[in-house]
Amino acid sequence: MQLTMENTDLKLEYLCLDHAHGLCDLYRIVFRKEVTEDYFKIKYGLFDSKRIQCATVAIIKGKIIGFYGAIFTEFCDFNKEKTLSLVNTCDYILLEEFRGKGVLDHLYLHSLAEMKRQKIDFVYGFHSVQTHKFSQKFEWIDGRHFKRFHLSLFPKIGAQVLNKLGCQKVLRNRLEKALNPFLSNRNFNSLNLAGENYTQRYTKDFFKMKEFCPHYLIEIDDVVLWLKYDYVITVGFVELYDKASAKEVLMKLKKILKRVGIFELVFHVQDGTKEFNWLSKSFKAHSSFKISYLRLSDCDALFDDVKLNLMDMDIF
Repeated sequence: MQLTMENTDLKLEYLCLDHAHGLCDLYRIVFRKEVTEDYFKIKYGLFDSKRIQCATVAIIKGKIIGFYGAIFTEFCDFNKEKTLSLVNTCDYILLEEFRGKGVLDHLYLHSLAEMKRQKIDFVYGFHSVQTHKFSQKFEWIDGRHFKRFHLSLFPKIGAQVLNKLGCQKVLRNRLEKALNPFLSNRNFNSLNLAGENYTQRYTKDFFKMKEFCPHYLIEIDDVVLWLKYDYVITVGFVELYDKASAKEVLMKLKKILKRVGIFELVFHVQDGTKEFNWLSKSFKAHSSFKISYLRLSDCDALFDDVKLNLMDMDIF
């Protein structure tokens, strides 16, 4: 039976600080992992009481049983004169006993109503197979998907042993020591500009919402990379120049990192971008996140005018 607002005491509320503790319980039950309240407070910008919140929690008898994550973002054009308001949808979390009963539909529609009230231009998502199917149900349109590239750094079996032994802190210290000579203080506001495209504004609040993971901005042969360490090293942003060779730059980076003990370096870049073309000349591309969107306003811009980096994703 489909759950409706009439035949159950299901309550829907927009995300606020009071929900953080219940979301930790939900996360632990669904994913069998522990996170602190700060994880949700930081990730969703709950430290800012004025921030637009479109995420929705589902509550039955005082217990959070579902969550639809949605994060407000702002993009600007190359000249920083025109802006677009976007919402990035991310977490889809629901207790097993409520799946297949329409609860996620209620969560989504409740969030969508707030997006429309806030005059959001587009809502979009970095999708898994499951969330992409969900977006298609509501007639979202496919955008330019992401591709991934892998660079092996260390024998996989050795890295697995180190992680099973709980050496993550040691590996992080070794990584930071190796990267230290290449750390950069470049300003993202001047880096993340792309011709005729709209790109996300990288403000102080944006970076504050990324503090739940360790990140490193480095520069090698005039190529700027923003890295995240979480078992593997993931690249969330690339700024490059025409003369730089992907193979030469990454072989130098591999030499720097080969004794750290981390298995691999992984790029996720949007198909058709200069970063994709740069990497694909030297490395094989694999399927990555699907991108889809829904237009919510009559703005002049097209979603194809929006350029995404992996660092725009909620988990980076």
